[in-house]
Amino acid sequence: MDCLPMMAPRTLVLVRDFDLFKAGEKDREEYARAFAQLPDYCCLVFVYDLIPYKGDARTKLAAAIKENGTVVNFARQDQGTWWTGCAGASGRWGRRSTPGWPAI
Repeated sequence: MDCLPMMAPRTLVLVRDFDLFKAGEKDREEYARAFAQLPDYCCLVFVYDLIPYKGDARTKLAAAIKENGTVVNFARQDQGTWWTGCAGASGRWGRRSTPGWPAI
């Protein structure tokens, strides 16, 4: 997180399936301190895919996350919803697509 961005306005740090709230109290305090000191050019993203996100709102870490960031839930879409979005996008590009056949 200390590296300046290269050929982009921001640096993206992606952390997958790391449970912040299962760490010890000392580690959680360090995380909260680090979140408060993140530079403006750094975008830190935690992705909870294989493990569920269980933020404990009573902790200092949860307060630090709320103060310095945003928790967003991106739910998986079912196939029908996904296909409707793809068909709409292909229509805007002047293409026509049907289920089971990709738009070319």
